[in-house]
Amino acid sequence: MVKDKGRGYTIVELLVAMAILVIAFGLVTVLYVRASRVRRVITSGSEVQQVLTQMVSTMAYRDRNNMVKSLTAASRLYGWTGQVVGRYLVFGNVEEGKRQYYVIAPGESGPGGTGAETTLWYGESAAGAPGSWVCLDPNRQMTLLSDSRFEFYDGGRKRLLSDSSIETETPIQVVIRLVGKSNDPTMKNRQPVSLITSIRLRNRTSF
Repeated sequence: MVKDKGRGYTIVELLVAMAILVIAFGLVTVLYVRASRVRRVITSGSEVQQVLTQMVSTMAYRDRNNMVKSLTAASRLYGWTGQVVGRYLVFGNVEEGKRQYYVIAPGESGPGGTGAETTLWYGESAAGAPGSWVCLDPNRQMTLLSDSRFEFYDGGRKRLLSDSSIETETPIQVVIRLVGKSNDPTMKNRQPVSLITSIRLRNRTSF
């Protein structure tokens, strides 16, 4: 009897092959989605860390674009009556006759707004509160959480808790605590990123 050499695959064989292909493609898709998610988490955390670092660097040392002033030029710190202590940092150089303001607050074009993410604002004025503000996170990549604050200490390491004591007790150390979370909706359940730095004012008596 002559065998049929042109015999093809059976339906069962084709179904098995298709099932294997579907499983393989499914596994590849799952791995790709997981890798994409991990990459997004890493990128998002890196972006938040970068924004926080830039904020602290601007306040403590200098702004790369020289648009705002840092504590390196401060000769005095000020209170801000009516504002929550710890949410603002006001300083100035008596020779310039201006005050510089850093404020942690929600807003769209300036601090004090509602329905917007909390961020860091900068303004300066010769008299009274600034009339215009600069957002230090212009792309709104992250939100500053409630743990973000400024702390003030005197020469005896005593924390100053009122706007009047900030002016009268000659604080010489400022601790900046910024805690941020990405504004990416897919990252809402991720852990926040924190950055803490301590600055001793150069024009004050050291500890």
